[in-house]
Amino acid sequence: MKQLKIGDLVRYRGWNHVVSRGAGPLAIVTDMRGEDPEDYHARIRVTWVGNELPIQGKILSVNNSWTTRWVKPGSFEIVSSVDND
Repeated sequence: MKQLKIGDLVRYRGWNHVVSRGAGPLAIVTDMRGEDPEDYHARIRVTWVGNELPIQGKILSVNNSWTTRWVKPGSFEIVSSVDND
C-alpha cells in the first residue's frame, strides 16, 4: 500500500471498504499525525473537493467545516499522489 502524503488526492471509501471505485467523495490530505498510516494511532485531516460539502464531510468535520477532524487514513484510498507514481 502506498504511503499517504500531504497533498495527495484521496477518495473516501468508508469503514466497510465496500464502496465501489469511483463512488466516494474526493478530498486532499492537508495534515498528518504519525508516520506509518497502518499504525493504530495514525490520523489524517482532509479538505473535501467539489462545489458541495458531501454528507461524509458533515459527519467527519466539526460544525460543517470543509476540513475533517482527525480521522483514520484507512478510510481513504489514493487517487493521485503528489509523487505522480
